Amino acid sequence: MSMLLKLARKFQNSLIKRPLITNIVNGEALEQNKNDWWSIYRNTVRFFICVQLVNFYVLPLHYRVFWVQSAALIWQTYYSYITQKRVEK
Repeated sequence: MSMLLKLARKFQNSLIKRPLITNIVNGEALEQNKNDWWSIYRNTVRFFICVQLVNFYVLPLHYRVFWVQSAALIWQTYYSYITQKRVEK
């Protein structure tokens, strides 16, 4: 499997499938998905661009995996909080 195909699948899973499926599982309407997708996508891009800039320009090689996985844990916690906050309303 080529690297480009792997990146395309990662992009599809992270930015399209995951928010859509999470909202459907939480019982939200398709219209709510359309409204919230752009906000979630925009915040994801902002967060991970900053994470990767620090990763590639500041950190030594042996800390990079720990840094990215820690950032992913923080992002997943935030994402879970935001989606559950909407469900409670």
